[in-house]
Amino acid sequence: MEIKISEVDVNKKDTGVKKVFLYICAIIGLILVIGGLTTFVAKYKAIKNTAGVKIDADYGWYNINFQKLKLSELDFENEPNQSITMHVENSDLRAASLCFETSNIVFKVLVDGEVVYDYHPEMHNFYGKSYGSDIHTITIPMDEGANIMIKAEKLNESLKSTYFKNVYFEDGASYIHELMDKQMYQFLLMMLVFVVGVALVLIGTFFERNIDRRLEMVSLGSMAMVLSIWIETGSTIFKYLTGNPGLCRGLNHISIALIAVTGTSLVACFTNAKKRWPVGVVAVLTAIDLIINIVAVWINGKDYSEVIIFTHIVFGIAVILCGYIVVSNKRDVTDAEKSKNILAIVAFAVLVLSGVADLIVYYVMKNGDMSEFTRIGLVIFVAILGYYEINTFFQAAHKAEQAQLLDKMVNEDSLTGLLNRRAFATFEAKVENSREGACIFVNFNISDMKEINEKYGSATGDAVVVSGADIINRTFGEKGKVYRMGGDEFMAILDGDDVSGKTTAEKINVLLQIYKNCENKFITELNSFNKEGVLPVSIEIPYGMAEYNFATGTPEAAEKEASYKMNDSKLQMKNMKVRQSQMNS
Repeated sequence: MEIKISEVDVNKKDTGVKKVFLYICAIIGLILVIGGLTTFVAKYKAIKNTAGVKIDADYGWYNINFQKLKLSELDFENEPNQSITMHVENSDLRAASLCFETSNIVFKVLVDGEVVYDYHPEMHNFYGKSYGSDIHTITIPMDEGANIMIKAEKLNESLKSTYFKNVYFEDGASYIHELMDKQMYQFLLMMLVFVVGVALVLIGTFFERNIDRRLEMVSLGSMAMVLSIWIETGSTIFKYLTGNPGLCRGLNHISIALIAVTGTSLVACFTNAKKRWPVGVVAVLTAIDLIINIVAVWINGKDYSEVIIFTHIVFGIAVILCGYIVVSNKRDVTDAEKSKNILAIVAFAVLVLSGVADLIVYYVMKNGDMSEFTRIGLVIFVAILGYYEINTFFQAAHKAEQAQLLDKMVNEDSLTGLLNRRAFATFEAKVENSREGACIFVNFNISDMKEINEKYGSATGDAVVVSGADIINRTFGEKGKVYRMGGDEFMAILDGDDVSGKTTAEKINVLLQIYKNCENKFITELNSFNKEGVLPVSIEIPYGMAEYNFATGTPEAAEKEASYKMNDSKLQMKNMKVRQSQMNS
């Protein structure tokens, strides 16, 4: 009894040490994450000679009619081709560049009649008719002054979002840093959402055992990844970092087409919907929408903006079907399910409302940013449901660990660590109901345990049992399972899992060869242990083997046969000891 209490104390102490180590690692990881994010967000102030100039360059331009205008107010709708000029004499500008953002414009910049910058991107079919938006920092060569001319042309007549904006004379690096600073928090938030999505998909795929919970986690993770990709590929910072705004635009429209199916799947999972045909319907509509995008844009040369209405129609149908799923699956639920449903409703409401707000801005206010509100709603959405999923996963893992511990306590022998008679009965019931297969029973019995306990004490008797169990397990346990049936009795089962696929007769032949190898190893190890003299008495373990064909026999008959053979072996050992004793006397 004292040994058991000591083992429990050691286990508790070991668990406490593991928890402390886990907390230390978590704190270190959190510090590293915060430190990494700080390097992106924190401002760095320094005196930079070339960055000291920042002049608004939106003013002071003239068109061919000598009318003064702003570069950001050029009307490409009515005049697709524009030619504007500016004369600069500020000597401070020699250290600066002409910096601005453009959308759907190709242009040349000339200084004193010479081309210093020519922007005509190569347009692939995947981009549609637009490269989206891009950043330009153009070095203006001059001594005391210069005449700057911009010859601009609308990329395509059907495009609506066409502009110059954020126009400055400034150091190019400083200009880009300022643009990044404005969107850095959004970029980091979306990257965080993407990482959480990846984590949910990996955890759900490889660690979650419950199929419904797995689908739920994977659906949420997929939706988080798709939404974060959609939002980020539309941002200036992502376009600049990738160096391919046209490809970003294509990915932006492809990802938005996938949002409806991931969202519908998630709703079906959260409501435990029995009928999931709406998910199939939305999946088919999404596939059709993607085909329309591919055919219209990649093959027929249309633009994504000309077919995005189909994506929005799929969104509308998906929202209606999600409402149907929620209403049609109303039922009596537990308190835990009620809490889950409330969280889901709040999270989806926030996301849907933010998406509707962006659609209104896009269609009514003609604003090109379709994710201004959605990115905020997405962070709230993922924060709520992500916390629920991760928390539920760890709670389930803890319960599974407790169940495994309980199963171990119920099915494991406390002295030897082997499986016990209860576990053997479970196996016995399993094979008794099988009609195909074979195994081998090997019955062991440690001899003279009563005499050993009387002569050397129970502690030595326990040591003999543990040592015998260890030898049996090392030799037969590698190819099967070993059970402690009683005080000094053990049963090894060679079930031949690694020879599945063969006929029963072939399997028995292979098992017999495995048995022979295990038997030779067992005899060698037992003799070696006795020669070492670890215990004050040598261990004798007679054994007997019996084959069991699932189709023709019963486990009880095979066990009895193995027991009879073991008793024969024990009798032979006893007779041999008697004859040897008589010869010595």
